[in-house]
Amino acid sequence: MNTAEGWAPVHAWRALGQLRAVTAVEALVSLLPHGEHDDWILGELPEVFNLIGPDAVPALAAFVSDPGQYPFARSAAGEALSALGSTYPDHREACVQPLVTALGRFEGNDPSLNGLLISSLMDLGALEAAPVMEAAFAAGRVDLFCVGDWEDVRVELGLLPERLTPRPRFEWPVQDLVPEVRPARSGRIRVDRAKAKAKRKAARKARRRNRHT
Repeated sequence: MNTAEGWAPVHAWRALGQLRAVTAVEALVSLLPHGEHDDWILGELPEVFNLIGPDAVPALAAFVSDPGQYPFARSAAGEALSALGSTYPDHREACVQPLVTALGRFEGNDPSLNGLLISSLMDLGALEAAPVMEAAFAAGRVDLFCVGDWEDVRVELGLLPERLTPRPRFEWPVQDLVPEVRPARSGRIRVDRAKAKAKRKAARKARRRNRHT
């Protein structure tokens, strides 16, 4: 990324966002799976889609609902839908529904994905998603480092005036302080930087929320 060639894709997708290049949506969505190896993609594309506007919603909705995709790529699509629903209130429902559908499959989802989907729904103030959120927490399928526990979420959504019990102490697991390291298909060791970055970002957001509750 330190070469001009390495920066070219970043400048290109930023330009496409600024140009509101609707015709580029499908190509940009096709980049999301590559975020498994390039966290710039997961970090930047949500804002690019937000710049493009509501025409990006259908492709993002299809992607976030696809269980065959990399969980943190799906969470980036969810983040984009959350941003679009906030920026374009007339399209909020179209952004909320695919997030609810994706979360409704919480049993088969990675717990971190569930937490990040809940975070996106919270950013939209999606009270209508409270039942499926509660079910995911009750099943123990939510990574608490992403959004806190169910009481934290209810306070944030205005469903509780304040916590009913002392907030649990969430200690970040040592293994999550550094990128996950696991064998790649080639047999080489691959560092999953995208996963580590997404979880750190979610944890920072959860801590900011908790300071205000």
